[in-house]
Amino acid sequence: MATKSSGKAAIKKAAKQDQQTEKSKNPSSFFSPGQKSNVEKNLESSIMYSSKSEDFNQSPSSQTENYITTDFLKHCLEEQLVAITAEFNKNTAETKKQFLEILEKLKQSEEKITALEYESRANKEQNEQLYNQMRQIEGKLGDLEDRLRRNNLRIRNVPEAITQDKIPEYLDTLWATLKIEVSILNTKMEQYHRLSKPSSVSQHLPRDIIINLQSHQFKEAILYAARTNQSNTEKLGDIKIFQDFSFYTRQQRKKFMTVTGSLRRLNIKYSWIYPSKIKIITDGRREIFTTPSQIEEWLRKKEK
Repeated sequence: MATKSSGKAAIKKAAKQDQQTEKSKNPSSFFSPGQKSNVEKNLESSIMYSSKSEDFNQSPSSQTENYITTDFLKHCLEEQLVAITAEFNKNTAETKKQFLEILEKLKQSEEKITALEYESRANKEQNEQLYNQMRQIEGKLGDLEDRLRRNNLRIRNVPEAITQDKIPEYLDTLWATLKIEVSILNTKMEQYHRLSKPSSVSQHLPRDIIINLQSHQFKEAILYAARTNQSNTEKLGDIKIFQDFSFYTRQQRKKFMTVTGSLRRLNIKYSWIYPSKIKIITDGRREIFTTPSQIEEWLRKKEK
């Protein structure tokens, strides 16, 4: 009991000293008994009521001691509240500063992204222009190369047993089989040789033979004879004769491979128009197609 009394006396003494110090610093402070605010009065009344209800039979000295202890606790809570408020304000200011910095960085990022979008759009337009120019240049180069190949022919499926020195004799037999006029046969060939085989072609197939003729008339006569006397060439095997075009033109015509196959299955005659157009004549009407999709659409309408 002595220990408990001494402890209470110490708390009472400390509270009184703290109260006197607070009065000397600020006579009209929150804890001055003569100038209490309404909030303080209400809080104090609630605490005092709680203390009295817990120990109603305590002596007046004990009640005074409880009153002083409550005041001391209120003071401690006030200090904690002030400290917490200051820390909260400090953290809020730092958070606000960081938030403003993030907003500024986002604004700068948006400006950079907008600039990059404009640059990307400009680059895309420039790339499209360059691509179109490149395609035009490829077409012009292909046309120039086709002009240089104007008197050339490709002969496919000639057996590899026909060596370089036997090619002229074999070609004379081929022209005779195609029933080409003797006067045209007298035209000499400039050059003839086998081409290298592309990697995409089966190794079992023979290499093509390319020939260069002195006369464009001779070349056209051979192509016409090959179309009209195709059955005669079967005696020499599956021989095929083509106009020798540049790689660019061959690739453009290759796009029509599917639709030309459909035309052959339907027994629809067609012819090529240089460099890569197809002409079809049906019921006295001539149709010219520049893309495979146009032929597909035409076939769908024809089926209806």
